[in-house]
Amino acid sequence: MARVDRFAGVREGPRQRVLHAVASPARSRRCWRCRGRPFERPHAMNIRDGAGVASGPAEPLGDQGHLIVIGGGAAGFFGAIAAKTAHNRVTIVEQGRQPLEKVRISGGGRCNVTTSVTEAVELAGNYPRGHKELRGKYFRVFGSEDVRQWFESRGVPLKVEPDGRVFPVSDKSESIISCLRREAEDLGIKLLTHTNATKVSVGRGGRGSSFEVSLKRSSGDKSDESGGSEPAETVAAASHLLLATGSDRVGWRLAKSLGHAIVEPKPSLFSFKCPDAQLTQLQGLSLQRATATLVVAAPALGRKEDRE
Repeated sequence: MARVDRFAGVREGPRQRVLHAVASPARSRRCWRCRGRPFERPHAMNIRDGAGVASGPAEPLGDQGHLIVIGGGAAGFFGAIAAKTAHNRVTIVEQGRQPLEKVRISGGGRCNVTTSVTEAVELAGNYPRGHKELRGKYFRVFGSEDVRQWFESRGVPLKVEPDGRVFPVSDKSESIISCLRREAEDLGIKLLTHTNATKVSVGRGGRGSSFEVSLKRSSGDKSDESGGSEPAETVAAASHLLLATGSDRVGWRLAKSLGHAIVEPKPSLFSFKCPDAQLTQLQGLSLQRATATLVVAAPALGRKEDRE
């Protein structure tokens, strides 16, 4: 969760812009588009220059707008925190029971926050895909050193391990989760859990309602007291929208409905489910040089119908 991840596989749609502040929660940072001047409020920039995927009008979010963030992960929380001011509204929509669940399990439960590498060229060399983006505006907006300063200034000390990974000193991902949730709560950001964004459309209302987001409370939400057999569904209006859904296909579908072109995604990280208790105890352990052999007992595993 070193950064607000760029939404993989999405290109810029027609006349769609993103919020500058989505890329940086540090309000005192200097903006390369502003010719080195510090910025105090979020403002618009092209999607190819930012992080995450945010659609909205060219106007900045300002003090009267409403940003809806779809996805309550690290990217969603960073984007929400970056965009929030004293008077605007920001809402995070999370389909799960709790936000930041992947942060909780990352790094074997310790949460590898970022990398100690501070040079874009050096970091890009470790990425067979996406290295061009890392050599671009990424480090100029909010790099790994900015991430470390951001957390440490909020009471979360970090440490660098020999392999260059950065973890909280506590070795507990809960330290990172608590920090992000506390910051969001202090800023007055609204969090909706057990809520799915089923549809997004461009609103036909006034200047302040550019998007209409259909929200449906999931059946797992026990707080639904409507008494009906189907979960309640509402439509929320927003001036700006941030898709921070990671690898969830719902984000691709919503982005496509707004006119974005979808690039075929490539798998880059996966896991194996092992029933052996001795193996599960090794979770989170990393080795510099190791050889592993995988024996698959089911010969039909490779069939297409078994993979779907």
